[in-house]
Amino acid sequence: MQLTFSRVLTLMVVSIMTSSLNVQQFTQSEGNDMTGSWLISLNRVLPSPVQALALGTFNKEGTFIATAQGDGTFLQGLRTEGPAHGAWKRTGFNIFALTFHTLWFMPDASLTGIMTVNMHLTLHSMTDRISGQFSGQLASPGGNLIFSLKGTFTGQRIRVQ
Repeated sequence: MQLTFSRVLTLMVVSIMTSSLNVQQFTQSEGNDMTGSWLISLNRVLPSPVQALALGTFNKEGTFIATAQGDGTFLQGLRTEGPAHGAWKRTGFNIFALTFHTLWFMPDASLTGIMTVNMHLTLHSMTDRISGQFSGQLASPGGNLIFSLKGTFTGQRIRVQ
């Protein structure tokens, strides 16, 4: 079989299209996807240094739910927080933004504040890990600032074992 210039060109175009499709499939499904559940290690630096674990789930429609170590625990009658609910979106290749809220309350269930947290995440898809920074604030029901928070985090995707 004799290869003509047009056949060689056709083979090259088909090869380029196939590799382009493979890259597109990877970026849309495996390599650029936060959906699923994660075990997250939090390193808060403000208002005071604290390390804690959290479990978070990124749903495919862009919603987020999570709970953190100590949620619902009242220590010496101080307020506590409930689970987190929020929304996330892709902002670049393997880069994501997340905003969530938690309710803070007293042992009698009276609301003492609403925390808003913003996270900037980088997905390390080859290792199923995430990392990033967070910042936020707890405001009273009337909107007055109670305290600000800031820190970093890392996480590992939870897989079936």
